[in-house]
Formats: sequence, structure tokens, C-alpha cells
Amino acid sequence: MQTLATVIKNAREQKGFLQDDLEEKCGVRIAVIQAIESGKRKKPRVNTLYKLSNFLELDFVELLTICGYIKNEKSSLGRIIWNARLSKNLTREELAERCFICREGIAFIERDEVRPRESTLEVLAKELDLNLEELLKFYGNSEVKKARLNAAFTQEQLAKKSGVELKTIKSLEEGKARPRVRTLEKIVKVLPELNLQELKEKYGYR
Repeated sequence: MQTLATVIKNAREQKGFLQDDLEEKCGVRIAVIQAIESGKRKKPRVNTLYKLSNFLELDFVELLTICGYIKNEKSSLGRIIWNARLSKNLTREELAERCFICREGIAFIERDEVRPRESTLEVLAKELDLNLEELLKFYGNSEVKKARLNAAFTQEQLAKKSGVELKTIKSLEEGKARPRVRTLEKIVKVLPELNLQELKEKYGYR
């Protein structure tokens, strides 16, 4: 993959622009442009990348990927929302306003600290042009519930046998929060038909 410095400099020179032209025409300060093209600034602000991509006719998502804002590895729900928001050059505040969600709520979702309600997810999917059915795959944990029922355990019994709090078991099965790896390990010990690696991948752990 090319560096950001090379991509921006090559695109500017191919269009016959000086660095001064970029400052004047797309509103990015020349000091920032110089820092980008020299390689000193490898991760400029998202809005700066958006302005440069528009003016130089570059792929905005590619620039975000080069800078590490967007990651292409197997994603969690939060990472998918994050990537989609940045791809549309939206701040958390802007997305929150459009979806009638508080900014902190967006932050919690993107960090996988909470699972939004399905109604909230539907609004986010529509605003970010995401496939709702794909997002819903991250919801709940039918594997844990199925394995628990196969073992003829109630949620209370699973909690007692695994040493995991009952409220955590309920939250896990309902998909309301992201469990810790240690929590998953404890449950798998009691429900060995579960695959720990698959559960970790589902929640965005490597």
C-alpha cells in the first residue's frame, strides 16, 4: 500500500497544482499539506482527508484506510459502525443528531461497550447505508443459550457453575453488552460444546 504522503503528492502534481493552490482551493493550511507530503503527519484529521479527496479526486475510503482510521480485518459491530461513519465524513455529534441519539451513545456503540436496541440499529443502518440483516448477526448469543438449554441448565444454574454473575449471563444471551474474554472462558468450561475462538471473534477479540 502506498503512503499517504506519496498519494497526496502524486495526485497534486498530476493535476499541476502547487501546495499553495491546495491551501487556497480546498481550505487545508499549507503547513498541514507540507507535513503530510513530507511524511511527518501520517494521520491528519478525517475532515482534512475529506477535503483533499474531493479536490484531488481521490478515494476517501482509501485515504482513511491508509491512515488507519478504517480497518479491514474481521469486524465487530462497533467497528462496522465506526468505519461507516468515517466513510461518510460524519462526526459522532453529527451522526447522533441525525439518529436522535446522544453523542456518548454513539461512542459506547463504536467501542462495543453497549449493544444498541434493534430500533436504534435500524436507524443507524439506514443513515449509514448498512445492511441491517448483517448487523443483526452480532445480536444476542443464541449459541450460549442453545448450549445452556442442551445442558438442561437454567440461567441461574449456569451462573453458579461458571462463577459468572447472573446479570452477565442474561446480558450475554440478550446481546446487551460485550462480555470479557475471561467471562467467555468460564462459560465455555461449563458448556464445552461452545467454541471459544468463534465466540471471541464474534465479539471482536483476536
